[in-house]
Amino acid sequence: MSNGGSSAGSGDAVAGEPIRPASTLSRELGGDVPCARCAYNLRGLSILGKCPECALPVRATLLAKLDPRADELQPITNPRFTAWGVVAWSTSALVAAVITWVLRAADAFSARLPGDWVGRGQMLMMLCVVLSGLGAIALIRPHGGDQVRRGLIPALLGTILYLPLLWLLRGLMEMDTIGADPYSDEAAHGGRRLLYHALSVATIIVQLHLLRPNARLLAARSLLMRTGRVDRQTMRSVAAVLLVVLLGDGMRLAGWSIPGGTGVLVDQAGRGLVLVGSVLFTIGLFGIAVDCWRLAPVILDPPLSLAQALGPERPARTEPSR
Repeated sequence: MSNGGSSAGSGDAVAGEPIRPASTLSRELGGDVPCARCAYNLRGLSILGKCPECALPVRATLLAKLDPRADELQPITNPRFTAWGVVAWSTSALVAAVITWVLRAADAFSARLPGDWVGRGQMLMMLCVVLSGLGAIALIRPHGGDQVRRGLIPALLGTILYLPLLWLLRGLMEMDTIGADPYSDEAAHGGRRLLYHALSVATIIVQLHLLRPNARLLAARSLLMRTGRVDRQTMRSVAAVLLVVLLGDGMRLAGWSIPGGTGVLVDQAGRGLVLVGSVLFTIGLFGIAVDCWRLAPVILDPPLSLAQALGPERPARTEPSR
């Protein structure tokens, strides 16, 4: 054994040579990193250490707070408006769909609800659609960058389409009366209601495609969403299930023109497609709303990059020569 020599893998510095900085996995945090459990500032602690307040490993916080692409993300122009805008956009649309289900369920089971309740439900549904449109404004230009600029015009058009959508929904409400099934037969409302319904569904499909590019850019700010681990229902698939509803409307219209039992069967099949597509659409809205609620904290508190967590690298130290 030799007491004076040092092996190649010992890591000891030779006199007069600069001491290399510690590896990334053993460095201290030079930036402000709040603990993922108790929000204690972990600045100055080793990556291999634990939070002195709650004993959560620092590595667990880094897994929750760090994003390898954080440096590539464009800064949000107005984080609070954008965060709550996407929440209002998705959640209000979901609530409007639920209210519509309540009104249609009353029709299906011939529930004679008081007229004022029906009117309040319709007005609340329209209010939710208005709030969804106002929230969609946050998707027009959430931050800078060429990708957002390319999606600016489509997102603007998608938001403007809320105006004709409101007009179509208002027309549907005027034609629907409690106690009469709006999906009964041609004599109930003629083809006018079916046309309004199909146009409103088509408008929502176009809106989803126009708003999708900028919505995906915002979702990319979350590492979990970008890797597909929390995104249950994409906007494209939600738009696809609405095509099933349009197909059902088309089959109903065709069934009305076919005499006898065949026409009735075609009409019933169309109703079934409308029902299935509407259920899947509502489930999709729920998934989008949940993801937007998950995304809001990421927008308000952007993820840290590794460079931000570690802080500026300290200059190499040099031992004095002996």
